[in-house]
Amino acid sequence: MCGILGYEGALQATPLIFKGLKQLSYRGYDSWGICAQTKKGLQTFKRVGDITKSNEPKFDSTKAIGHTRWATHGKVTQKNAHPHLNESGTIAVVHNGIIENADDLRLALEDEGYKFKSETDTEVIPHLLDYFAKRYDDHTALLKTLKHLKGSYAFLALLKGRLAFARDGSPLVIGLSNSGKFISSDIPSFLHHTRKTIVLEDGDWGFADEDRIYSGKEIVSRPARIESWDVEVAKKGTYPHFMLKEIEEQQMTIRKALNQDGRIKIAADLLSRSEVYILGCGTSYNTGAIASYELAKAGIRAIPSLASEFEPHLPFINEDSIIIALSQSGETKDVIDAVREAKKKQAKIISIVNTPGSTLARGADIHIPMKSGPEICVLSTKSATAQLAILSLLTHEIENKSPDLLREAAACAPHVIAQTKRVAKQLAKKLKDTRSIFTIGRGPLAPLAREAALKIKEVSYIHAEGMPAGELKHGPIALIEPGVPVIVFADSNTRTLTISNALEVKARGAYVIGIDSKNHPAYDTHIQIPDIEEATPMLALLPIQLLSYYLALERGCDPDKPRNLAKSVTVR
Repeated sequence: MCGILGYEGALQATPLIFKGLKQLSYRGYDSWGICAQTKKGLQTFKRVGDITKSNEPKFDSTKAIGHTRWATHGKVTQKNAHPHLNESGTIAVVHNGIIENADDLRLALEDEGYKFKSETDTEVIPHLLDYFAKRYDDHTALLKTLKHLKGSYAFLALLKGRLAFARDGSPLVIGLSNSGKFISSDIPSFLHHTRKTIVLEDGDWGFADEDRIYSGKEIVSRPARIESWDVEVAKKGTYPHFMLKEIEEQQMTIRKALNQDGRIKIAADLLSRSEVYILGCGTSYNTGAIASYELAKAGIRAIPSLASEFEPHLPFINEDSIIIALSQSGETKDVIDAVREAKKKQAKIISIVNTPGSTLARGADIHIPMKSGPEICVLSTKSATAQLAILSLLTHEIENKSPDLLREAAACAPHVIAQTKRVAKQLAKKLKDTRSIFTIGRGPLAPLAREAALKIKEVSYIHAEGMPAGELKHGPIALIEPGVPVIVFADSNTRTLTISNALEVKARGAYVIGIDSKNHPAYDTHIQIPDIEEATPMLALLPIQLLSYYLALERGCDPDKPRNLAKSVTVR
């Protein structure tokens, strides 16, 4: 969840690291730090807070490492910020992930006389490196350190003046440029310098000054590739926030998601004769649940499951099972772990992922790219509609239907965004001080209501609860009182019953907002969207994304970096 970046080359390292860490701040913005190898030794600069609001440190160095933190072990303090050093200040480490046996290692190292300054699990790494570096050469010291670590990690270390790296369970990619070598959690941190990358595998380690990568004691081959991402897409441009930029990009990204190759046909053929499970977390789980309704109409029994709760399904997984794994980053730890367990049972994996070269993309039997480009805002917007577009495309292929309906929906996206902005701004002003918002829908609009509630609470911190409309009267309606906003999603298939539920809450004083192709007296405010049959949920997401964005602004929240959240969840 944190972001790490290292550089070694011919250029001044600190400005490169500082700029790159800003690009990684969506992975963590509790605190940040940089350590540079200088003529005076290691020099470190650490601060609490968002790096995008900080000044750049000045070190004369061509080799440095940096970190943006999302706190796991230890409070948000300067003491707990990375990099962490050994006692003599000759070894520095930045780390993403969790060292699960950190407590045991800490006790063992304390018995050897090592003293700890932070509450973090990371600090055991520089002390372990120190212990072995006093006894062995650099390669052996690093390898022995790795053998003692248990958990999920990627780390960079400045060890005896060399830039070392290691990965096991958390993402790490090398960027190769004419001016030097970058090693990072994510491609956008060096995209403005190079698109030539080497994606590291679990167990890989090495040193930046060598052209070799090791796995255990063996030298391994990891091919270089040229990434297709456009550097301009990773920039905010004239937009005030990435969230708004990425919402508006959906008029292009939905079309790109629909422009797929023969893998769609192969995947559809697999789905049509198998037991299907759809795995995701957060927004990805919600989009999978929406798609499961459409797949059911096509004759496919697709079971959506939260990846973190997939274990009860494992006894039923076998060689006839298909897992559709959804993840923007392709590095979501819960999804990766569930997929690995399913593969042990011989299940086939179809991944729908946005990030090129990610663990899920590389480990799938069939990978279908979202083609959304870098999504920098912590909240999923364009990746959500891309997932829905691809899942709908799969369903259409199963039914042997033309994708023209989906292309029609894509063509409507810019109009929905443009027409919704004014209403969303007005609604945000009206709702900014509300304590709770309820969202309801039926059929595929029920998980869409859950996604709507997730968006609202993620970015504006208003309590929001999404549910099937029919469940209101089975308990939640007790919370409805005069003025409580209820957002209603309805379409031609669900409108009659859903309107009945809207009238139930309206009779109790609720302020009812209808996101629907048709207006109704039950709606105090109506946001109109086209009714394009099964493609309607994809368009219904757009108004709620805009409303969430403007609610955040009205409440003084940062839409790109909501508190306590990180873009890529690489820990369980």
